[in-house]
Order: sequence, then structure tokens, then C-alpha cells
Amino acid sequence: MPASAAEQYDIALAPSHILVDGKEYDAGDRITHEQLDVWVKTARDFPYVVGTTAHEFVHVFTEAAKTDAEILVVTASKKLIQTYQAATAAARTMKERSAYASLKISVVDSGVMDLPTSLLTMVAGEASLAGLPMRTTAGILETLATRTSFCGYVETLDNLVQGGRAGFLRAWVADFLDIKPILGIRDGELRSTGKIRGNRDFARAMTDQLATAGQGRRVWACIAHGSAPDRAEELAESIRRTFDVAYLLVMEQNPSVYLHAGRGSIIASVFPIDGLSWEPTTPRL
Repeated sequence: MPASAAEQYDIALAPSHILVDGKEYDAGDRITHEQLDVWVKTARDFPYVVGTTAHEFVHVFTEAAKTDAEILVVTASKKLIQTYQAATAAARTMKERSAYASLKISVVDSGVMDLPTSLLTMVAGEASLAGLPMRTTAGILETLATRTSFCGYVETLDNLVQGGRAGFLRAWVADFLDIKPILGIRDGELRSTGKIRGNRDFARAMTDQLATAGQGRRVWACIAHGSAPDRAEELAESIRRTFDVAYLLVMEQNPSVYLHAGRGSIIASVFPIDGLSWEPTTPRL
């Protein structure tokens, strides 16, 4: 998420790491897409991501508990990475310690990954500024998670398959047939949910996928791109034409996602915010 958002909402970002031939790098550092491309080409084994451990969460919770009696955690899909399980295990550990028996920790599975998870966290930040109770905020996030529409586009399947993130694509012959899959998340798992053939308008195809959330609805939306700002802006314009966009966040993919998606890739999500018990105010970052 934008550094300004983490600062404004007082969000603690849990650590994650990228392992390259046995050497560990902090995924929160400014690892460039160019550096990741070099690692993918030259490493003996495909680099891989290690999510936040329960031990690391305990440290994060201990620090947060110095100033807060309630902690809300938003994680990527528990079926894509083990961060949710680590957070819930750490919450149990804290509860077992007498000094933190009254500490309230709520863990929400976003059901998605990368920037969409960050966008949900920013909703929580706006709710906190508005003075909503944590239980109410967690319920809103859980509702938004069930409404989320997610899709992704990759130029090549190589990184996804080599990284073990999309075994269902191993038999895909898209590159040979000039067909690219549109990727979605179903029940928290990555799936092929559509396709783009030849020079078909990728922005239109992705927007059609996102529109399963309900065309014309009022939404928060986000786009994360793999060093493809022009492609991201094309998709942004298509999203604006299709939805009543209250807020749209466009950023480069973080290192953990770019490692598997690669150059030219795009992921996007929309979160319909209409009909909630409280409508998130538009961030002013």
C-alpha cells in the first residue's frame, strides 16, 4: 500500500521474505522489478516467498499492544499463503499469556492477495478514523471480502508455473495458440476464469470479469501492475466507465506478487461498497 496510507492509518506491516538460493531478502524493502527479473533468470532454483511466521506476528502484536487494546489483522487468502494461519496461531499464543489476556485480536481473511488486501486494510483505516468499533469494522471487511471481484492477466505463464502457484496451468497451451488466460480467485484459490485471444482488448476482457460484482455499482477499486503503467491506465479508464468509482488506487505490484506474475502483468479488484452499514469515506492521502 502507499507509505502515506500506512502512516495515516497507523498500520503495522507484517514482514515477509523472498528466498533466493538460500539468501533471505525482506520483501518490504525496495526490491525493484528489474532485480526480480535477474533473480528469476540466474538463480539455481526459482525464488520463493516466505510469509509472516507466527513468531513474527507475536512480535508485531506485542509492539502494537503497547498502545492499543484491540488489533485487527487483514491477511491475504489463507489458501494462497499461510499468513492467516500464522496470525491466528499468534493470536492464541498472546491470549495464553496473562499479560495480554484482555487483548482483543481479530483476523480477517481477505480472500485475495497483494494490493486488494491492502485496499481492504485501508477501509479498516477509514473505519478507525470514523470511530467504528473493531467488531463492526471486521464485519464490514468480511462482507467486502465476499463481494470482491478479482482478476489478473500475465504475459507469460512461466513464472506462475515455475513458482508452483498455478499448477492448474501446466497443460495450458496459451502461448502456442496466442491465447492468454484471465486469472481469478474462486474460494480463495487461483483459477483460470476466462481467456483473451490474440489482440482482443485486454482491458475490456478484464473489466467484463470484474463486472461480475455488478456493473454500475459504487466501488473501491485497485490495479497493481508489473512495470506496465500504460496498460494499468487503460484498465483504469475501462473500470471508471463501468462502475461508479468512489476510489481507485493504482500501484506497481509488490515484489512477492511480481515474482510470480512477471513483467507486463496486471491484477485488479473491485469492492462494491453500496448497501454497507457504513460507507467508507474516500482516502485523502
